[in-house]
Amino acid sequence: MQTAMPERIVTVIPAKDFSQLNGKSHKKRVAAYCRVSTDSEEQMTSYNAQLKHFKDEIGKNPEWEFAGIFADEGITGTSLKKRDEFNKMIKLCHKGKIDYIVTKSFQRFARNTVDSMLTIRELKAIGIGIYFETEKLDTLKVDNEFMIGVFSLMSQAESEKISQNVRWGQDRAIMQGRIAIQYNRLLGYRKGESGQPEIVESEAQTVRLIFQMYLDGASIGKIVQYLTERNIPSKTDKGKWAKNIVQKILTNEKYHGAILTNKTFRTDCFNRTVIKNVGQRQQVYIENHHPAIISKSTFDLIQEERARRNSLDAASVNTITNTGRYTNKYALSDLTVCGDCGTRYRRTTWSKNGKKKIIWRCIERLTGGAKKICKHSPSIEESVLHDAITQALAEIEHNKDYLIGVLKLGLNKMFTGSNLVAEENNIKNKIAENNKIILDLISANSKSNEGADYLDARCKELSDEISQLEMQLDEMKITQRAVELNNEKLNRMINYLDSAKLNDKFFDEEFTRRVVDKVTVISEDEIEVTPKYGLPIRIRLTVVA
Repeated sequence: MQTAMPERIVTVIPAKDFSQLNGKSHKKRVAAYCRVSTDSEEQMTSYNAQLKHFKDEIGKNPEWEFAGIFADEGITGTSLKKRDEFNKMIKLCHKGKIDYIVTKSFQRFARNTVDSMLTIRELKAIGIGIYFETEKLDTLKVDNEFMIGVFSLMSQAESEKISQNVRWGQDRAIMQGRIAIQYNRLLGYRKGESGQPEIVESEAQTVRLIFQMYLDGASIGKIVQYLTERNIPSKTDKGKWAKNIVQKILTNEKYHGAILTNKTFRTDCFNRTVIKNVGQRQQVYIENHHPAIISKSTFDLIQEERARRNSLDAASVNTITNTGRYTNKYALSDLTVCGDCGTRYRRTTWSKNGKKKIIWRCIERLTGGAKKICKHSPSIEESVLHDAITQALAEIEHNKDYLIGVLKLGLNKMFTGSNLVAEENNIKNKIAENNKIILDLISANSKSNEGADYLDARCKELSDEISQLEMQLDEMKITQRAVELNNEKLNRMINYLDSAKLNDKFFDEEFTRRVVDKVTVISEDEIEVTPKYGLPIRIRLTVVA
């Protein structure tokens, strides 16, 4: 027989009123959070207004106790990582120091939907609510997260819109020539009274020195060493020099008075990753934007020299990479090649019977490829090689007036022989003439529909001709730049030869680097020295086994 169950009794136990515990009134500890997007003067006014507003609102409520105002100034709102005050406030919530948070809107609180939802859930789990004034929403009174999600999505969409507007504003400013420049990282310039860059001559001298040393053959490491040893200050890293600093100077178009915008960009307003712009985004290149420290031709020569060094042939066929490493320590390292296999020569030390001597030998033979690749290249003692090259340099020095005359003749021919400017103007005039004919044809056809087929055919013919002419203009610009670069090279060589004094008693590293294009080891008793802009010179030498 089953015993009857007694009647079920349900008792509701009300929540405790923590404000009356121990006979003491415990007001709700309320904190406020506010944020401005930038640190501009206008936004700082907004920031101060928010501070005053929240102090007044919390002070008006007799059941609230002020628990502090947490405010992030001029920091991104799309990520929580850099919002120190925000993160500090959340930690205090977990420590039981804050019971409630008030803020202006979802947009001020967090513009990223994921961050917003996670933070709201995190605080709600420990009984802490957030009140959004604009949306009039209390997270503790909303059981369904749908409305919170809707407002968060609207906030995120607003962030994306703001990001697009900011980018549009930046593009507009760029087109008007208003470009933000980080002067604290730009050696040689400061912000002038007009707001445009102006040259700091003491720093500009260092910039010119770096460009000059590089063109004279110095490696980036050698330049760093030179600047460091002489305590010449850089603009970054507390005045210290490093290879990447010199590299950036050598590739910065600002030094010839131009500016290239949008070299890097962020993928979106939430993913803060910065990537290099290699064509994904529009760029603007502005020439003659500000005073130049070096000429455009000098800058282009630097880029050409950088490309040359980066494309040096591999030191050996056994080298893993296809390019060789540029070295500045010895001029002959990058000039001397094997006449048998084309590989560069390397300086090395031989020891025999306790005696050491320095020799130059084909790298292919040094790396063990003699039998298969290079069978006949000789090893040459350094003193013998230096003596032979010094003889060639003395011959160049003796005939340098003739060589300078040849160079100047070539320079004059380039200036007068290729009448590029006149030819360019003729092409531009022809393009303008064709455009006028097209407009006249269209205007005539608008008054009558007769001859529509002829009009289309004729306009296409003229348009095709314009395209061809524009291609010719592009090719002429490339030719013009090549001429200008070559002129710069010739002028530099003329100036150097005109002022340099060769010491024919000793091997001159600098003269060799500046004047010689290549040294070819022909055989065990002969080399060929090829000067820049000159004919090869054959020199006999003494063989050293």
